[in-house]
Amino acid sequence: GAFIECTSLKKIEIPSLITSIEDNVFKRCVSLAEVNFPSNLKTIGKSAFAGCRDLRSISIPSSVTTIKQFAFNKCYSLEKIEIPSSITSINEHLFRECESIEEMVIPPSVTVIRDFAFSQCFNLRKITIPSSVTKIGNFAFNECMNLMKISIPNSVTSIGTFSFNACYRLKEVEIPSSVESIGAQTFQCCASLKEINLPPSL
Repeated sequence: GAFIECTSLKKIEIPSLITSIEDNVFKRCVSLAEVNFPSNLKTIGKSAFAGCRDLRSISIPSSVTTIKQFAFNKCYSLEKIEIPSSITSINEHLFRECESIEEMVIPPSVTVIRDFAFSQCFNLRKITIPSSVTKIGNFAFNECMNLMKISIPNSVTSIGTFSFNACYRLKEVEIPSSVESIGAQTFQCCASLKEINLPPSL
């Protein structure tokens, strides 16, 4: 990446001619606190902002159609991110270890939450999953220790292995009749879970 580990970089103004942010370009810019994206941006590359631990909020323009895997992985201070309705997939490890995020709204354009997408978001308390989502991947919400309730929409057909593993405070889960498969150890170590109703489709 062109600016990988530029540890003193604090602010980025991406010019309007840029339509794609390449893989790893700002990876581990640990002092980066502000990013301004152009309104015609299409793609945010793999690990583009991974390890930018001072980044607190991100507003992604509605022109963006792809955010690749690991793009915001280990952005420890990230509290707020707006995902536009142009996004169809929450990709692998996208927000893994974004431990300051407390609430996340997934737009109704998203059809799949991929493996490890929100894994180890330790302070995630509330997430809204839209009725467009059909698949929740392996380890998707692994170790979201403060997540207390999850409502799975009636569009989901598959929930992956370990997807809610070690969600220690999870008390309530609604699994709809649309679900055809639940992976191994999906709710392992959910110590607060008292009741779960499984649909006849399983």
